[in-house]
Amino acid sequence: MTIEKPEYPFNKELKHRNTRRAAFCNYLDPGFFMITITSAPGIPAFSAISGTPEAPIVSYSRLGAVIRDKIESIPSYTPQLNVIEYVVMPDHIHILLEVAVRLPRHLGKVIGGFMGGCTVGAREAGIITDEASVFEKNYHDRAMTKIGQIGCVRNYIRDNPRRLLIKRLHPDFFQRYMHLNIAGREYAAYGNIFLLRHDYLMPVRIHRRWSKREFEAYEDECLSEIAKGAIAVSPFIHPAEKAIRAKALDMGASVIHLRHEGFDSRFKPQGSDFTLCSSGRLLLLAAWPDNTGHRTAAGYSEFHSMNDMANNIASLTSDCRMHIVDFYKKA
Repeated sequence: MTIEKPEYPFNKELKHRNTRRAAFCNYLDPGFFMITITSAPGIPAFSAISGTPEAPIVSYSRLGAVIRDKIESIPSYTPQLNVIEYVVMPDHIHILLEVAVRLPRHLGKVIGGFMGGCTVGAREAGIITDEASVFEKNYHDRAMTKIGQIGCVRNYIRDNPRRLLIKRLHPDFFQRYMHLNIAGREYAAYGNIFLLRHDYLMPVRIHRRWSKREFEAYEDECLSEIAKGAIAVSPFIHPAEKAIRAKALDMGASVIHLRHEGFDSRFKPQGSDFTLCSSGRLLLLAAWPDNTGHRTAAGYSEFHSMNDMANNIASLTSDCRMHIVDFYKKA
C-alpha cells in the first residue's frame, strides 16, 4: 500500500541546526565557548571508556594523548584563552574555552590551528599517514549567552563518559528513527520507540478558555488514568499540560512528547530527558518531511496541529502501533 506523503503542517522557514557560527558573536571579545570537534572517518579512537556509570574510566589512546596535550597547551600559544573543561571521547572532543582578553584574531583561526597541530603531532608520531587528518574539516561551537550556562556546559562535558556508558547499557532507548509513518504522517523519533506498543495512550490537551476548576478537574482525571497505566501523548505546551507531564513523571510514568524541533545527527537528549531515556520512559516525536530541522518559532496553529497529531497517534489500535514498531525495528 502506498501512503501519500502529507504536506508539512508548519509554514515557517526551516532552519537546520548544523550552522556552526553564531551571527550575533564576533569571536574576538571576552566570553565562553563550547567547542565540539569530531574525528575524521577511519581515524583511530581517541580514547576508550570503561568502568561503570557510577565510576567511568577514560583511557587515552596514543592519538588521544596527543590531543589531550594539545588541548592543555592552548593557553601557551594563545594566552588570551583559558581551558575551563574538556573531555576526549572515542570519536569526538568537547572543550569549554574562556576568552579572558580580546583575541588578536578570530577564535576560528585558533581552533583551526589547534586542529592542524593535532594532525601534525599525530603524523609525526606515526599514528596516521601523511595524507590523513585527525578531525573532520569543520567544528561546532556554542557561545554562552545566559546566566547559568557555563556551569551546565561544564557538567555536561564532565558527564560525557557516564552518558556513553548508560547508552551502551540501553542502546534501544537512545536511537534516532527517521521517516517513521504513523497514521499516514511522517515523523522522526528519538527514545524508546516501544512506548508506541502500549495498549493505552492518552492524549493530553488543555483548552485555554477553561476555568481554574475545569483545569483542576481535567488534571485529576488525567492523573487518575495515568495511575491506571496510561501513557500521556502531547506536545505539552500549555502550563497546565506541562504540570500534568511533571506529575506523571513524578509518579514513575512514561510520556510521548511531540516537538516542533527535529533531530539532527548530533542530537542528544539533555538533562532530565537523558535520565528519562536511560530508563526507557521517553519517546520524542517530530513531524515534517526531513525531520532534522530546527524551527525557531511556532504559533497557535502549529501547536493546534501538534495536538491533533497526538490525538491521531493515541486513537490507533495497539495492534496497529505494534506493527509500526516491528516494521521499523526490522528495517
